[in-house]
Amino acid sequence: MKLVKSIKQFIQEHPVGVYFFLAYAIVLIGSYFLAGYKALRGEVLDDIDWAMMGLAQFAAPIVSVLFVAFIVDGKRGIKEVFRGMRNWQVGKWYLTILIFPVFILVILLILSATVSSAYIPIFGIFGFVGVAAGFIEEGGWMGFAFPRMREKYGVVRTSFYLGFFHGIWHLPLWFFTMFSDLGNYWYLYFTGFVVILIALRIIMGWAHLKTKSLLLSQLIHASSSAFLGTLVPHFIEPKDWAIFYIVYACLLLGFALTLIPRMADSSKQRFRGDYVNYPIA
Repeated sequence: MKLVKSIKQFIQEHPVGVYFFLAYAIVLIGSYFLAGYKALRGEVLDDIDWAMMGLAQFAAPIVSVLFVAFIVDGKRGIKEVFRGMRNWQVGKWYLTILIFPVFILVILLILSATVSSAYIPIFGIFGFVGVAAGFIEEGGWMGFAFPRMREKYGVVRTSFYLGFFHGIWHLPLWFFTMFSDLGNYWYLYFTGFVVILIALRIIMGWAHLKTKSLLLSQLIHASSSAFLGTLVPHFIEPKDWAIFYIVYACLLLGFALTLIPRMADSSKQRFRGDYVNYPIA
């Protein structure tokens, strides 16, 4: 019992750190044992392998946040995580979900005219996976980690840190499923992907600063992921994958950086009526 109390106390004192640890551990261990070991042996992964590892990635944030929030503050802690989902009256801020399809379409059209016709946009059916990712994952990232990190670092720095952590969190699945196809271009692709998520988090932080809406954060994430899956051609050369992601990353980050002066918060800004204060790490 003493050990259990010690573990519970540790989680209560370091909720965000424990959340990150669990989210990383679940996706790493789950991805490896479900199919990642096949990729390391050079085997070709089939659709079932992808789906099983995808389920591990979906499960990691939501399982982690439910566990940690309950240990920290019981049922009230879980309610606090999802409280922002009830804030749906955000008016013009719904327009932020259009940022991603506009950028993706413009970049694809420019690349298709200047680099290769392989970049001609498609209208695929895989976007629903991105919608699911946005709604399932953000309870952990924006509903739990963001408000607690913001108390210590402010909105801007938290957006940078969370974007980086969120990007690296994808590494196991993206490595197991894509390295064999992309080869050395995988490194450029994944670097671009992480930068895109940093830009995504800055945009989310800007929107959250104005609205305090978790629902809007979920929609922003869903828009980003869904339109990548819907508009970007799936069967292009590894070099073309790397080029698209690097160009998209640079332009989206450039746009996101223009928002930082508007986010004008102090490094430890506190918001009245926002989330419950828990220890940061």
